[in-house]
Amino acid sequence: MTHASFSAKFPPPKPKNIDRRTRAYLTPAEVTQLMQAARHVGRHGHRDTTLILLMYRHGLRVSEVASLRWASIDLKTALLHVRRLKHGVAATHPLHGPELRALRKLQHASPEFTYVFLSERGSPLSDRTIRHMTVHLRRVPRGRRSAARTPLRPCGNAVARQPRLATTQGENDLRFQH
Repeated sequence: MTHASFSAKFPPPKPKNIDRRTRAYLTPAEVTQLMQAARHVGRHGHRDTTLILLMYRHGLRVSEVASLRWASIDLKTALLHVRRLKHGVAATHPLHGPELRALRKLQHASPEFTYVFLSERGSPLSDRTIRHMTVHLRRVPRGRRSAARTPLRPCGNAVARQPRLATTQGENDLRFQH
């Protein structure tokens, strides 16, 4: 009798992350493609594009961006206060031109709400919805401006964790990481 690699009692072993993907971050070009796909797919292109931009620039987790409130954003002084989860250190991040313009447009569309990223019913987006959106955008056919087909954990830290990512001001974005 031949011996199978697994039995009915034990499932097959889970593959290691290094075997599934060679890197755990997206390149700036891939993030740009992901934002273009978000802009053109679905009814909430601007909201989804802004969400991806903030996750990328500030290394926000899905749960952190889902719970982001307008009280945490000061558009006049261009500052974003991030309350980190999972024992992270809270910090204040500067907001730059594209982020400010996108956030002002979002605030103008729904000024009376507490949360930044809202569903159609006016409630904050759930973590599940954001994860589903990021995974769905990765599967969009290439003819519809999708991002590259690298496997992705829908986590802002995976999106933003990249060695020596220089901003336009010549600063290092890794200082925003926790």
